[in-house]
Amino acid sequence: MEYVIHAAGAVIGPDLWGQEREYLVSDSWEGLLHCAEVGAQTIELDFSFTEDDKLVCLHDWSREYLPCIEDGVPLTLDDFLATKIYGCFTPVSLDMLITFMTEHEEIRVVTDIKDNNLMGLTVIAETCPDMKDRFIVQIYDKSEYDAVCDLGFSYILFTLYRLTWMEKTDWISLSDYSHTHPLVGFTFSSELCDVNGFVEGMLLSGVPLYIHTVNDDEERFFAMGISGIYTDYAQKCSPEMGTS
Repeated sequence: MEYVIHAAGAVIGPDLWGQEREYLVSDSWEGLLHCAEVGAQTIELDFSFTEDDKLVCLHDWSREYLPCIEDGVPLTLDDFLATKIYGCFTPVSLDMLITFMTEHEEIRVVTDIKDNNLMGLTVIAETCPDMKDRFIVQIYDKSEYDAVCDLGFSYILFTLYRLTWMEKTDWISLSDYSHTHPLVGFTFSSELCDVNGFVEGMLLSGVPLYIHTVNDDEERFFAMGISGIYTDYAQKCSPEMGTS
């Protein structure tokens, strides 16, 4: 997990005037295919619920991603699948993701469930119980850990972005927590690397550290002891790039 591809990675597509441009946070089918093509094996995806309570790959219900919707108002699954992310990319349902993962057995998915984490993970556990070990699930609060374990997920990341500043910089409390709650890693914003003593303190936990979202100068973070980064560029995983 040296590189975790953020939201299926950057993809290229036409803008409103037909000019090619780069899009980020698409969580799209095209993004998934690009990740597989260049050899990226760990992909972070955002998940949201549709109006009819189906789990789909989408950061949030915003006109930024789906121009046909009203901000904050979910579409039904059918309406979601009938539209295009940014007007040009194929949206992904949970069933489509499972198909992709079946066809690409090397792929692991890091979850970032936006609405109701435990409900979303319950849906994943019930929909593809034989794939639970290929999901690296993020929790957002200490209280979610036991419930996630009860669902049968073995690989848990504790992401700090929803905690208060005091909570997320309290490396002593976080380290103590990890001693009784085994984690794949802690994930946090790269800005925390500039907080005096934070990375050094977190490293004492012995738990791998991951930061988001970094697209350049990653060697500076690796030199600090960071184990991996979330990045928008799947090609960093390509053997030709010398990073995998």
